[in-house]
Amino acid sequence: MLHCKMQTSWVDIPVMRNFSRYSLRFVVVAWLALLAACSGGPDRKPPAQGAFTPLERGGGLRLFEYTLRVALPPARAIHRTPDGNSAPQPRKQDDRALLKQAHRLLNDDPRLNDYCPNGYMTLDEYALLGELMIRGECRYEPRQEASK
Repeated sequence: MLHCKMQTSWVDIPVMRNFSRYSLRFVVVAWLALLAACSGGPDRKPPAQGAFTPLERGGGLRLFEYTLRVALPPARAIHRTPDGNSAPQPRKQDDRALLKQAHRLLNDDPRLNDYCPNGYMTLDEYALLGELMIRGECRYEPRQEASK
């Protein structure tokens, strides 16, 4: 008599077939999630805003200019009231607030920290028609903290 041994593989068993399908899906999804998490790269600082222009003068004088352009609000029509006076305009963002923002951006700018490692003194600043300008001079010695 011929005795034939039937071989079954684990794929032929219905429960194992479903398990392998789900485990394959899990592995693919986990691999894609890992790939997405690693593709972000190292944390990078946002690119520096504004134009930083170092100005080296004779005698080791280190000056700089920082120019930042801001978008002007769109022009609005002037509305007149029935008595002929112009209606009060909504208050625009104050120039001082814009200059404070420019100083914050300048202080975070790595170009300034490389050029003036001991900090800087502001010589001049202005805001005119959407352009903010800060002129400064590098400090040559670290700031002395006030003695108690």
